[in-house]
Amino acid sequence: MNLLLISNSTNAGEEYLKYPIANIAEHLKGVTEVLFVPYAAVTFSYDEYERKVQERFNEIGIKVRSVHHALNKRNFVRHAQAIVIGGGNTFALLKKMQELMANDRAKHNILPLTKFGLMQITRQRVRPATEIETMETCPTCHGTGKISSSILIDETIERQLAFYVKEKGLTSFGLRVNPLVEAYLTKGMFNSILRRWKKKYKVSINITASGEMGILDFIWTDKQGEQLS
Repeated sequence: MNLLLISNSTNAGEEYLKYPIANIAEHLKGVTEVLFVPYAAVTFSYDEYERKVQERFNEIGIKVRSVHHALNKRNFVRHAQAIVIGGGNTFALLKKMQELMANDRAKHNILPLTKFGLMQITRQRVRPATEIETMETCPTCHGTGKISSSILIDETIERQLAFYVKEKGLTSFGLRVNPLVEAYLTKGMFNSILRRWKKKYKVSINITASGEMGILDFIWTDKQGEQLS
């Protein structure tokens, strides 16, 4: 999965999506059509939102098709070349997702968006097939149905860093995390969380993103790359 996260759509004094359009074009290289999710809109219609995005995407030659037009939304999403989710009111987005999932026969739970912009959905079959195992333990919650709040993930990571520095005297580290967490920790050239840690503890930290890591998982390593316990 390749993600492009944009914190805001418009810079002061600029047109909508003007500043990131080059990055969007690079990220969508080879894509001719995108599926657009407009459900976070609250002050204008989904049609207006689609037209607004299409006007900007015309500059990079990409067709925008909004999911709200589709009768079979699941099939529409399944065959999309790429998906673009419009910003706006996250509560409106959550409410619409709950409405769309209301008729889902599987037992499901939809969690509010985290500060990384991630919506987590769990689904469980109500009627298991004969002699076929259809369920597996969630690697994040380990079957409990509950996970630690993502709001505390940076504090949890820092506590371990402080332990390794103060108790073990280490000064050089590697940190492997989920791509969304990596983006959050390195956001801001001069005031990122990662930069603050380096200055506070007087250490070097090489952070890497791995799609194999869960949103709340992280691994500290020493300068030789050995995992710390």
